Amino acid sequence: MAVIIGLSVVGMLGSMLIAESLDSDAVRINTAGSLRMHAYKISQAMLLQDNPAMVEKLGDVGLQINAFENKLYNPALKLIGHGSGNHPLEKDYLHINTLWLSLKADILQAKTTEQVSSVQLGVNHFVSQVDDFVFHLQHGSENKVRLLRVMQGIILFSTLVTAFLALYDVLYNVVDPLRSMVQATKKIRQGDFDTQVYYEANDELGLLASGINDMAADLSQLYGNLESKVEIKTASLKRLNDSLIMLYQASLSLSNDAKNVDEIQRILHKMELSLTPVSLSLCLSTESSQRAFNISSVSGGSKEVECIKPHCGRCQINNGEVQSLERTFAVEKGGQHFGLLIASYPKDLPLLEWQKFVLKNLAETLAAAFSLNHQSEQSHYLSLMEERAVIARELHDSLAQSLSYLKLQVARLERLKQKNDTEQQQQDTVSDIRDGLSSAYRQLRELLTTFRLEVKESGLESALQGTVAEYSEKTQIPIQLHYLLEHVPLTANEEIHTLQIVRESLSNVNRHSKAGHASINVRQLADKQVLVSIEDDGVGLSDNIPLQGHYGTAIMQERAVSLGGNVHIESRKGGGVIVTLKFVPDFLNEQKNIISREL
Repeated sequence: MAVIIGLSVVGMLGSMLIAESLDSDAVRINTAGSLRMHAYKISQAMLLQDNPAMVEKLGDVGLQINAFENKLYNPALKLIGHGSGNHPLEKDYLHINTLWLSLKADILQAKTTEQVSSVQLGVNHFVSQVDDFVFHLQHGSENKVRLLRVMQGIILFSTLVTAFLALYDVLYNVVDPLRSMVQATKKIRQGDFDTQVYYEANDELGLLASGINDMAADLSQLYGNLESKVEIKTASLKRLNDSLIMLYQASLSLSNDAKNVDEIQRILHKMELSLTPVSLSLCLSTESSQRAFNISSVSGGSKEVECIKPHCGRCQINNGEVQSLERTFAVEKGGQHFGLLIASYPKDLPLLEWQKFVLKNLAETLAAAFSLNHQSEQSHYLSLMEERAVIARELHDSLAQSLSYLKLQVARLERLKQKNDTEQQQQDTVSDIRDGLSSAYRQLRELLTTFRLEVKESGLESALQGTVAEYSEKTQIPIQLHYLLEHVPLTANEEIHTLQIVRESLSNVNRHSKAGHASINVRQLADKQVLVSIEDDGVGLSDNIPLQGHYGTAIMQERAVSLGGNVHIESRKGGGVIVTLKFVPDFLNEQKNIISREL
């Protein structure tokens, strides 16, 4: 670019200088050419100087000489060669000046015809010298034009050569490297990190090419490391995923039977295959017992061995020196300890983090299964004890009282026989005993019916429909059921207690009410309570019978309390009795739900 600009500047300056000099040459040529015309005018004026009319028209010789000298001494002619005296045109100009001075003297002295003729010849010679001078001026101007053309041609050629060299340099040192860099960048974007830019130079493009090559090498190394890390991570995640699947399957299988030793052994064996070369055993123990129960996998040796705590892991007999280490994971949940999960592994292969994670979760899964099993057993035990307490209470409040009454009647009969009382008195006592036995038998049948009672999967409504059909047939009293509890699920305990309260109420209707009609209504109130009411149109409550002492009423109250509700027995407007049960089901009990979520 600098060369091209320099050539352009030189060309423009040269053209300007030559054009300026050519402009002066044109003035000189015109001035020198006019000298010939004025020389002829002087010659003509000399020939016509005797003719006044022509002299007046053309002017006299003196005026023509003055006009000639004004042209001859023009500054444009005087500055030829810049006054150095060495320029050829300057020499020609000085020669013309010399000739003019000689010719001028001859013109001023010419008086006769011969002298005028001689001057005419001198004028012709002078004009020929002026022609040579004009020719030299024209030739000089032509040389300058020729020089201008040559200079412009040289500059044009130099510019073209420089531009070609510049384009070639740009193509070879800029475009090709850039094209190579672009292609390398595309290959790198496509994942080909082995590509290289083959350009070396101590310039910006060379630095850029080196940077791209270094970047490709770094990316290749980084990608290789990343692939290896991804493979390692993928393998680790696969192992972890397989282990989690096994944990899930173990949780499902243990949820059915947490005490199945064969199933626990199978789970430990599958975990060992996933955690190779780890060997697993499970030491089950309680805090109160000094002995433990060890379950080992197939690879661990015996399936079950009794051990002495806390050395459950040493139950397996090893021959020779021990070459492995052990790590234990507590099998406990909610502060309840069930035992230890023991992992044995070689000294030179310590447990990895993911293996520790899997073993910890396996211990938690086993603890959760044992805890659920323990809770189920406790719940079953509590239910059994509660049911036994109910049976004992109902036997005590019903059949036991009847038997006590019979025992008293038998003792009375014995005393009557000892006193030899009348036959009528003894017969009355026997009748009382017979009535007591009938009442006790009837109460026993009712208790057996109550104890055998269960709610099928179809729910409370179906059980109530069966109860209505049973008591309608037994009592010959029409009983209507209005069940409007459609979107409130009840637990099995709530359904059983509700059904028992309804049956006890219908039993009272059968024995005491003398009603002609009865109804059962089940619905939900606005305050989330479930309302169960049993109504009849019988004789109503007797003032002589205290409700608090009646065993049936007491049991109904206890059942209602176990539901978190209450039972009210009162006279019905228009006659009869109405039994009302109200309780909030567990499904809608927000306080219980909050506690369950926290647990």
